[in-house]
Amino acid sequence: MSAIIETRSQRPRSQQLEMPVSDDRSSGPRPPAADPLAGTPYRTEQLLGGGGMGEVVAAVHVVLDRRVVVKLLRRELMQHPSLVDRMRLEAQSLALLAHPHIVAVTDLGQTPAGRPYVVMERLYGRTLRAELKARRVFPVAEAIEYAHQALAGLAAAHERGIVHRDIKLDNLFVCDPPAGGGARQLKLLDFGLAKIISEAAQRTSPAPLSHATEEGMALGTPKFFSPEQARGMRVDSRADLYSLGAVLYALLTGRAPFDHVHGVIELIRAHVYEVPAPPSAHAPQTVPTELDRIVLRALEKRPEDRFESAPAFASALREVARALRTSAPWMSTEPATASPRRGAAAAATAEPGPDRTIPLLQWAAAQPPAARRGPARLAPLPPREPPPPRTRPAAPDSTRGTTTPIRTARRSPQWVLLALVAAGTLLLSLVTVVIVLRLLG
Repeated sequence: MSAIIETRSQRPRSQQLEMPVSDDRSSGPRPPAADPLAGTPYRTEQLLGGGGMGEVVAAVHVVLDRRVVVKLLRRELMQHPSLVDRMRLEAQSLALLAHPHIVAVTDLGQTPAGRPYVVMERLYGRTLRAELKARRVFPVAEAIEYAHQALAGLAAAHERGIVHRDIKLDNLFVCDPPAGGGARQLKLLDFGLAKIISEAAQRTSPAPLSHATEEGMALGTPKFFSPEQARGMRVDSRADLYSLGAVLYALLTGRAPFDHVHGVIELIRAHVYEVPAPPSAHAPQTVPTELDRIVLRALEKRPEDRFESAPAFASALREVARALRTSAPWMSTEPATASPRRGAAAAATAEPGPDRTIPLLQWAAAQPPAARRGPARLAPLPPREPPPPRTRPAAPDSTRGTTTPIRTARRSPQWVLLALVAAGTLLLSLVTVVIVLRLLG
């Protein structure tokens, strides 16, 4: 495998740039010893994270008193044009993508010392990784909802000709519900590896990188990147759909599709060659067959076999969500196979259970908790009883005045044939003896 592997997860943690955009409102600010934003319109309140490439701080606009998050490049990396250019691309991409499911960028600038920085809205909540770690698994309806919100953000980016290239649990942020109540909102973070697709880019898209990524270099996170990213090939928007399919798999099951594989090279091989098991094979909950097929289609090895766009992916998820809400009769709990193109054709049986096509919520509500775990399985058939022995009409019993059934032995055809041969031989011998006696007489 000739691809040059340069992924974020391979670097030591101290060399990775963390992207938290929420702060701990229960603890007081921890300002750094020297304010890195001195001389700018912003004042640092709290250090949120850092690594070998830069640091992220919680800050406030001095004049407007608006709380923001600022991402700065390290001083020693200011002389690397490719890193400065990538930060510029991220800021311009996010500024153009004014969308409720994408983190908003409000400013881009340089400190008096020449350090480039990006200013983003401050969010309160936690990433999907932190949510999944705390909850272990997401209910089916909630997992579909978060995937649908992420696809809405991706659709807006893809429409501008921007491919994220690093969709993973850490880059999907779940905001706290509004003070007045309401649903939690998901936002896409960190477009630091974003790529501008030249053939899809429009005039309004940001300028591509001055120092483009070389062919054969793999960028992304090995647990979630697409087969074409793993092989260092050219990517398009369908690479993001693969990664989101892996994220949805993790939300449903509590594990990524290839968590059983260890090592970067083995992960690359699995993404390129190994067909993942359906989510229902690992999920501690009932996963509808149609959702199994949708996830497996998103995880197809060839981009042309996946959903053609984020809206198409979202449309398929909406159908499953609608069926869950209305208990549609076509919603099957029969385990899906690794072939996502086949439609569900389970026939209804007489007794309700996990092996028939029934309203899913109606069946699940009637089952004990233990019966709702894992994929549906057919119940084993009862053992077949041996047939009763053959009998002939009963012979009268003169001593007791009752009849006793007489069992007849079952003779095989071979014994019958041998008896016929023996009788024929005996008859022939008798005829021979009679003839000899007449001749002698």
